[in-house]
Amino acid sequence: MFMRFGSFRVVRTSKNLNSLMAVIAAASALAIVGARLDVTAQGNWIPVTYALVVGLAGFLVYVYWYSRFDRSNNQVIEIGRSLPAFSLMDYEGNEYHDKDFKGKTTLFMFYRGNWCPLCVAQVKELVAEYKELIALGVDVVLVSPQSQRNTRQLAKKFDVAFKFMVDEDNKVAEILDILNTSGTPAGLGLLGYESDTVLPTVFIIDQQGKIVYADLTDNYRVRPETEDFLKVLRGLAETEAA
Repeated sequence: MFMRFGSFRVVRTSKNLNSLMAVIAAASALAIVGARLDVTAQGNWIPVTYALVVGLAGFLVYVYWYSRFDRSNNQVIEIGRSLPAFSLMDYEGNEYHDKDFKGKTTLFMFYRGNWCPLCVAQVKELVAEYKELIALGVDVVLVSPQSQRNTRQLAKKFDVAFKFMVDEDNKVAEILDILNTSGTPAGLGLLGYESDTVLPTVFIIDQQGKIVYADLTDNYRVRPETEDFLKVLRGLAETEAA
């Protein structure tokens, strides 16, 4: 499953997919008109119309409902706040606590798992900035509720000095109020993924452990631009060097 998505390049889309929506609507209209004008169709344009309407309705449900999250007002991941106590485990079974991330600027990225092509593409995009992140003195912590085995696969594929962590049973996601109950697509349980997952989230803490940047998207297709948090990290590096 991971290898299938390993080369996925699309990291984010627009929120409402307006361009694609316009193309689909125009194509559907042309198909209906064409079927209606076809004198040999003998009324077969009606099922064609129904099929197109149902398909378009399904697409609208995907865009305006399925791909969006019902994010509550998160009062845990707020600018200026310190992180609550938590513990994570790397894919080798070593345990880390919140205090282990203090004293160094740290970027946390919570992703859903290897099954999510946008998540894997987002990790790949971050890996592409590896040299600058290291030069800025940033620790990168990638967290997923998936198994140690799947996390190890991802870490070995990219082979960079990031911390690939496992949030067992979504305990940290629950503490941070970014748990997505039953958010894993049906059927992935057969591949060992739990039904609950995490809401894609990126945040940065400074050396004092204070949150200085946070992106809590309400749509799994809409991810922050890497340049957005790189600007924050560059600013922190300049401040700390002054």
